[in-house]
Amino acid sequence: MLEQMRQHSRSLLIYALFGIIIAVFIISFGPQSLGGFNAPGSTVDYAVKVGKREVTAQEYRTAFLLAGGDRFDGEQAKQARVREIVLDRLIDRELLAQQANELGLVVSREEAEDFVATGKFLLFGGPKSFSNEPGFSYDDFTRFIRYYGFTPATFLEMQQRELQAERVRSFLKGGLTVSPSEVKAEWEHRNTQLNLEYLRFPVAKFESAVVPSAQDVAAYATAHEADLKAAYEKDKAFRYTKLPKEKKLEVVKVSLAPDATDADKQAAQKKLEAAAAAAKGGQALSIAAKPLTADTKANATFAPAAWRREGSEGLGAEMWKEVMAAADNAVLGPKTAEGSVYVVKVLGAREGDLSYDQVKLELAEEALRKDQATAKAKAAAEGALAKAKEAAAKDAAKTFKDVFPSSAEAGAAPVGDAPRAEETGLFMREGISIEGIGRSAELAKAAWALTPEAPFYGPVEVASSFVVVRLKERKTADPAEFEKGKATETQMAETVKSYQVMTEWSMNRCKQVQQSSGIKVNDEILVYPDGKKGLVEYKPCAPASPFGI
Repeated sequence: MLEQMRQHSRSLLIYALFGIIIAVFIISFGPQSLGGFNAPGSTVDYAVKVGKREVTAQEYRTAFLLAGGDRFDGEQAKQARVREIVLDRLIDRELLAQQANELGLVVSREEAEDFVATGKFLLFGGPKSFSNEPGFSYDDFTRFIRYYGFTPATFLEMQQRELQAERVRSFLKGGLTVSPSEVKAEWEHRNTQLNLEYLRFPVAKFESAVVPSAQDVAAYATAHEADLKAAYEKDKAFRYTKLPKEKKLEVVKVSLAPDATDADKQAAQKKLEAAAAAAKGGQALSIAAKPLTADTKANATFAPAAWRREGSEGLGAEMWKEVMAAADNAVLGPKTAEGSVYVVKVLGAREGDLSYDQVKLELAEEALRKDQATAKAKAAAEGALAKAKEAAAKDAAKTFKDVFPSSAEAGAAPVGDAPRAEETGLFMREGISIEGIGRSAELAKAAWALTPEAPFYGPVEVASSFVVVRLKERKTADPAEFEKGKATETQMAETVKSYQVMTEWSMNRCKQVQQSSGIKVNDEILVYPDGKKGLVEYKPCAPASPFGI
């Protein structure tokens, strides 16, 4: 059959053109861009074993490239879970192919050859071409499979499995029907949308303003000893073992404008001289810096005591040398470095392996500061919401932006310490996510219950912040628009239902195989070029497993 396929080859000119295409393809997607698959000493020989079937590393490599996985840089690939998604899809393909065997849906080698003879091949149910030219070219086919390390036999075997998987997809989708009520419900879901105004109060913003006393920290350590010991054991390996030399620093900084003149720098230094003098006289730097940090025009910030390694605080190389050589309780500065003027107080030094007793007060102070900052953030959110409600009681049209105006147009900083009013834009109901705000089951439920008469909700904690919201707009689906596009909506609803059915089947089948004959993943295949695995531990049969391209 393959010999017959050769007869479909084009003229010598077309052959030459295809040679250029393949050369470009190899340069663009060759081994140098595989993101670590061919690393020296690699022991990867298989990607995953699904039941008795082993998916080779070669199959994974090919699928990764053809799916465009190498087009992401390292961090993008991790965020998008590129390697995990390719593995998910290979597992899905195997589950479908094995189901095809059980149902007697066999695909012969000849059928695979006939399909390849069209100039196309399947990858996860999606048709792809060997080149940009229509039809089949034997020369391009052979170049293609040689590049990926296949023989004609092994490539056709892969295509047999792809075609088997596609037959099961067709079988499962064949009996699907979507009722008119389902079509309309799906349309209403997409076309009923909200736009929320919101104010966000990050807990971290309030931490610098919290300076617990030594007595409060000691009392907290005694009252929460079990929790603190658990936190120590959890973080011991990377926070408290074999530490390089660190310094505990308090830092006051006055930021300079990019075009700051010498006069501006001198003025900033003068502002900090009083704080430095008070700190050298024995006053806590946090207290000495308060007149500056309270002045919104001074561009001054205070960073509470924290352990820092050389170079981590942006103090500049010259000042870091002074910091690393300084004795405990030394006050350094004012000194200009890296676009700011600094005063630094050195509170201590440490290095090596640290015991729980050495760090318990540090852990207690971190936890206490977090608790107190959380309370402050929540109180600020409550105060802002009360102010917005008071304004709305006088004028219902008052928005968050009216109550908390920016100093200029959109994008400018809010006035003083006022929160920034933001909008989600129109979004539809989608699980527990709120556009622009984050994931919160409480807020997702409450948002859709808001009305023009009762438009406010909060504060609610979302991703280490407290958020208050106001309903700005509710867009309701128009039945007349539905009737105009009913045919298209029916097709879209069928697509959605098909995806849901396939995803549910895949999940259930994956769990069955996992429980019976097992699914074994070679973790080395999931290591990214930086030598580390993804941000979330990979588990086969996870709910987010995609199905097809």
